[in-house]
Amino acid sequence: AEYMGAPGALGALAEIPTGLALRGRRSAHGFVPARSAVSRAQFLCLAAAALSPASSALGAALRGARPQVSAALFALRVRDLEHGLYLVVRAPAHLESLRHSVTGLWTQPEPAALPQLWHVDREGVDADSLGAALRAASCDQSLASDGALTVAFIAPLAGADGVDYRLAHAEAGALGNALYHAACGVCSADDGATAFAGCGMGCFLDDLSLEIVTGLEPHA
Repeated sequence: AEYMGAPGALGALAEIPTGLALRGRRSAHGFVPARSAVSRAQFLCLAAAALSPASSALGAALRGARPQVSAALFALRVRDLEHGLYLVVRAPAHLESLRHSVTGLWTQPEPAALPQLWHVDREGVDADSLGAALRAASCDQSLASDGALTVAFIAPLAGADGVDYRLAHAEAGALGNALYHAACGVCSADDGATAFAGCGMGCFLDDLSLEIVTGLEPHA
């Protein structure tokens, strides 16, 4: 698999008993914006978890294939971190095509610790308007706008065959589970006071979601 290494601290993911983590996982049913902020360290921990192959489900989904799916993290309420789009580019071969497809100023907030994490800055997009757009793209679910961050998964599927398409969906599902695992476990609290909770959203609008990620009209 064409993984790039995650920080060593993410080895803690493998030390959390899977059964305990899954039984203790709970979906949040709503967020209070004023109380939804998380720390920069928690955000970076979750971003790093997207790179860790520690999840057995993720490894099983890939079955030795190259990763196709990258994670788009929309930071809305993260302390000491600029709001906006952050991309975790899990497959190095996809970096060039993503930089061509996703508009904005690309910078690396943590080039040493997380060289796969990129911030895509778009001038004039504030946190409130970004949250409103995410909510609209998520079938008006407030979960997308009221939490600390919203995550989407993207993959280059143009010209993909049926096998690649199914693998990408399996990989995205397993990756979502790995992030749930991390959020409820090793990334949950860095100061004993702030804990993560998450919830999968079963409804989103394809074209609008793609437009928010790329900054382009879907047909472009």
